[in-house]
Amino acid sequence: MYSLANPRSHAEIRCSTYSDYNLLTQPRHPPLALPSSLLLRPQYWKAFWSLALPPMAFTPWFRLLHRYIPTAALQHVWNPSLTTSPLCRLCQQYTETSFHFFVSCHLKLNFWFSIFERYSLPDKFLTANEIWSVLTSFVPVDEQTIVDTDVFCFFGAGISTIWKYHWRCVFDDTPWYITAAVNSFDLEHGGFLSMLPFERKLSSTIDA
Repeated sequence: MYSLANPRSHAEIRCSTYSDYNLLTQPRHPPLALPSSLLLRPQYWKAFWSLALPPMAFTPWFRLLHRYIPTAALQHVWNPSLTTSPLCRLCQQYTETSFHFFVSCHLKLNFWFSIFERYSLPDKFLTANEIWSVLTSFVPVDEQTIVDTDVFCFFGAGISTIWKYHWRCVFDDTPWYITAAVNSFDLEHGGFLSMLPFERKLSSTIDA
């Protein structure tokens, strides 16, 4: 005759069965709610996902809107032994926040101005704050209306190039060159941008 070392009582079995049943019948995820950290107004999310952007352009922009960009400042908080400084990994001058990562670093700001000039974009985006406002709220500074869809697509292409070229410089330990960044922008998005109503200049005053 065989015996169990730790026989379970009927009460324990019933309790276990009841717990398993609850586990199976409970919702698979908690009630969905918009995170309070989202920068973009809820009514603009539909416009965001309907943009005619290359798939690779959505990821960095989506992460930015969720405030989940792995900046040096954020990684320094997470693991200071690995990321020893919160300063920008390219300019080494200011704390690398999301604003600095995509716009206010002079390397990135010069990139934005260069592609604006090259593609004859209207000269309404003259400051870092104006560019940032479009990226994070879809509305220019001191204006109430959403910007043109074609302009959004242009910004999406720009943020995609910044994201890709930034990490290439970090991983390869190479400097950020404006000319290389703009050339990368043209190569990656030239075909896409040709469908937008922006006139590309054959020559431009871009510094290396």
